[in-house]
Amino acid sequence: MFSHFLAVRLTAILLAMMPGPMTIAAAAAEMPAITPAGVTLQYASRRSRGSESQRVFFDRYSGDVYFGDAEGLAYYTFSNDTHGVSSCVGDCTKSWIPATPTLAAKATGHWSVIQRTDGKQQWAYRGKPVYRYASDSKIGETAGDGAEDKKWNLLRFAPSEELTGPDGITFEQSIDVDGIVLVNKRKYTLYEYIGDLKAVGNTCAGAACKDLFHPISAPALARAHGAFAPITRPDGVTQWAYNGKLLFSYEGDLYAGAARGEAADPRWRPVVQSVHYRPSGLQLTQTPNLGPHWVTQQGMTIYRRETLVHIAADRNSFRPELESAAVGRDIGTRGCVDECLKQFLPVVASPDASPGGLWSIYRLSDGTRQWAYKGYALYTYVGDKAPGDMTANDQLEWAIDDRSGRYEKVRQISALVNIPGVPAFYWRYAEP
Repeated sequence: MFSHFLAVRLTAILLAMMPGPMTIAAAAAEMPAITPAGVTLQYASRRSRGSESQRVFFDRYSGDVYFGDAEGLAYYTFSNDTHGVSSCVGDCTKSWIPATPTLAAKATGHWSVIQRTDGKQQWAYRGKPVYRYASDSKIGETAGDGAEDKKWNLLRFAPSEELTGPDGITFEQSIDVDGIVLVNKRKYTLYEYIGDLKAVGNTCAGAACKDLFHPISAPALARAHGAFAPITRPDGVTQWAYNGKLLFSYEGDLYAGAARGEAADPRWRPVVQSVHYRPSGLQLTQTPNLGPHWVTQQGMTIYRRETLVHIAADRNSFRPELESAAVGRDIGTRGCVDECLKQFLPVVASPDASPGGLWSIYRLSDGTRQWAYKGYALYTYVGDKAPGDMTANDQLEWAIDDRSGRYEKVRQISALVNIPGVPAFYWRYAEP
């Protein structure tokens, strides 16, 4: 019995860490986007890497996350408004500027376009008209939150508040799907079974498969709860179903936010509510031991420039700065200039591309538009010769800020090791 359990766990681990592209297309391809083009997400994330469990990946979206315009300026809603109708007119719009969709923008998910009384169009989120506050001048400013006796409120992104299901089931982020999925109370992804209900007791292609997908059991006297309903299977097991599909968890998901069950058996799909905005030509892939990361359409690894706060005396281990969009924006494009740009090539945004979700655009001095993710400018490396290569990962370089808007490389590395406050850069694969 013990050897059987060990074999099941080993199979689960191998399936969970399986290399190759993410196999979530069937579950997520038709899902609406969390944000339309021109609407961004801004947030403060705090997490560390190093020897910690991969579960810390799930904390990337921690903090106060809010929606903003293409420049990252915060969006708000007004409690006096009714569904689809704005009551902020005339002088009100001088302080509270209606959020206007671009000509190319399309409604998606909870986002719709309403017609104002002045004939102009305005974004609405869940039917509530959306505005920008005139006093906010940069990313991170939310001076309008709670204004006028809390009638004006920051438009926060909080998927877990959208649903309260039985046994703690709710919506949360999944880094594997790069979107919002249904999760259990441990924040692990839930799957819907799309096979033949009559054969649910014998659905697995592999010998150990039935031990990898666990039904989300329902009490014998359970009642329907919104889109959730208890279903008694032909084998007598009563379990929860969501929108008529039986729910399971997957043994091979080794950290919160993972969604590898569909790769093990396509008859189980993660229950996806919506997915993050993604630029055309960029995609998410999976590498053993590293988790999901971004690549070009040709499969070439995408990197970002990060900062360093400590390196061990033996120079064999180091601790990076906590991931922060503010740090990424501070580095911007000046972390790689001149000779650096001969080795690291900016990931170019097309002339008609728009910022959206966690993606923004920097403009270089020559007019090139460069993609940035969570504030960090993105690059490919000329030393990577084939899809999947990651030869620039963890390249380390000490640097100083000469206060002229750029960073300069420091030649005497040994003189700077372990001196507090001395900055350094290193290259890391871009991850969700």
